[in-house]
Amino acid sequence: MTHLRLSTLFLGQGLATGIVYPFLVLMLAERGWAPEGIGLVLGLSAVASLVAFPSWGYLADARMGRGTVLRVAALVAAASGLLLAAGVGSVPATAVAVIGMAVGTSAWGPVADAVALSVPGAESVDYGRIRRWTSFGWVVAALGAGAVYALVGPALLPIGFAVASLGVAVAAVGGPSGGTRPAGAPRSGPQRGGARAFLALARQSPALGPFLLGLFVMAIGSSAAFSFLPLQLVSTGGGPLLVGLASALPALVEIPFFSWTGTLSARMGLRGLFAVGVALSVMQLLVVAAAPDPWVITAVRTVDGAAYALRYASIVLIVGACLPERVRAMGQSSVWFVSGAIAPIIGDPVGGLIYGRLGGPALFATGAVVVSLGAAIAWASLRGPSFAATRHQESEAA
Repeated sequence: MTHLRLSTLFLGQGLATGIVYPFLVLMLAERGWAPEGIGLVLGLSAVASLVAFPSWGYLADARMGRGTVLRVAALVAAASGLLLAAGVGSVPATAVAVIGMAVGTSAWGPVADAVALSVPGAESVDYGRIRRWTSFGWVVAALGAGAVYALVGPALLPIGFAVASLGVAVAAVGGPSGGTRPAGAPRSGPQRGGARAFLALARQSPALGPFLLGLFVMAIGSSAAFSFLPLQLVSTGGGPLLVGLASALPALVEIPFFSWTGTLSARMGLRGLFAVGVALSVMQLLVVAAAPDPWVITAVRTVDGAAYALRYASIVLIVGACLPERVRAMGQSSVWFVSGAIAPIIGDPVGGLIYGRLGGPALFATGAVVVSLGAAIAWASLRGPSFAATRHQESEAA
């Protein structure tokens, strides 16, 4: 797959997700859904993703091929978007559509990354240049969709999501027909999953198990809080345009911060990089809990771009430092599994209950406490030279 087609693939993913996901909770609320019901359907989507993540990966590497999986997943997402547009008055149709969107889009990140990393040189410079198109697409889509929502309502957003998903399917044409398997790896490898796979990974490094536990706790708090950020914005006087702006600003900020993470990790160490990213996230949650003004909430959302870039990069590098090369792909998948699939099953329904009964400030303050607890567990596990500042060590040695 050429660099142009890969860039188009990643751009399409950013456009599709940026069109609808920043506004999904707001759309459901306008259709009459209570916060408890919104949390429930988001939790069910997470349950579906729990099955979809390993299933898409296995089909991509062992059965259908990565290009085919991307096309099928994009068609599932497009059909779900059209169902969301058509099922305005139907609670079951809306729920099925939201869950179907989660299933379809769950293949995009892991499988597209695997395709991109198969390109020569992508491990260093080229992957970042390709990946940034997802952030760019998200920025453009979130701003544009917010403006459309404010002017004519949300009816066009699911249709835009469906069209962009079809663009992902078209861009995936010509992708690799099969996955790559390291020499000597057992053919049954992609079928292994669940608790046994995590236990096998944890035996590779004493730090990995506690670190994943900390990420799991963190993800419960952040998922519970940020899923209901659009409602908090609207309840404090904001509108769809601000919701789109609050979603676009972090993606805009994260682009340069991703470029700086290598220098920062050399100076601060992976442990320090992780701690700074989490501290920025907790600060943001506390400000959102205390701020009564929607513009303050929107402005502080810019911090999330830096927080996400520092946190994401540090997590990828930490898991890589914990594990030998032959199991690093499974290690990175374990992060997606615990934080992107399992944690929202707990976090989103609980977040809906807290928001519905105690209000937004209580939800975001609770999220800050839970994220801090998880970060403390993860941070305590990161001991040893692998997580220290390399530049400082080199200067001392010199």
